[in-house]
Amino acid sequence: MQIQNLATDAGGMTSNAFLVSGSTVGLVDTGAGFDVLSSIESRGLPLPEVVVLTHTHPDHVGNVDSFSSKGIPIYGFDESSGYVTDALDDGATIELGDDLFEAWYTPGHAQDHLCLFSETSKVLFSGDLIFPQGGVGRTDLPGCDHEDLIDSIERVLNHTDDSLEAMYAGHGPSVVTNPYQHVQQAARFVGIG
Repeated sequence: MQIQNLATDAGGMTSNAFLVSGSTVGLVDTGAGFDVLSSIESRGLPLPEVVVLTHTHPDHVGNVDSFSSKGIPIYGFDESSGYVTDALDDGATIELGDDLFEAWYTPGHAQDHLCLFSETSKVLFSGDLIFPQGGVGRTDLPGCDHEDLIDSIERVLNHTDDSLEAMYAGHGPSVVTNPYQHVQQAARFVGIG
């Protein structure tokens, strides 16, 4: 399984957009404000077969139409958002690359926020819940809830451990060295532990 951030050189206000290659090519978040299809094409990569949204804030869904217009299913927590075509409930699994990822409902930064975790490869897509260096998602926006954010971080802390191999956040660099330490830093930042 190979994971590439299509938004690396995008600039502007966009989330990361991770293309997961393997038996089922998937895209985690679409980003915004750049031509994601050109980014895929210029790298010689295949189009995703599925898109999964960690949440539906504008910087994560700006390029959704590029995929939904091609009939590619858009998975996420809230089908009523206008972006999601297929619900991905808490505890449900979806194949991305060569692995099954479990969806964890992790509200706080957004009420429709999901993290995705593969028990096989020990990979976490943390969306805007946890960032590198222990950063956490904002809770000063409409629909955010700080207590929910704390509970969600605690859930991730309790369901991962030192065996975590990589964390791919909605913003910032990917973490492939000691990613669990970044989860622990986020927990300490919000007063857990």
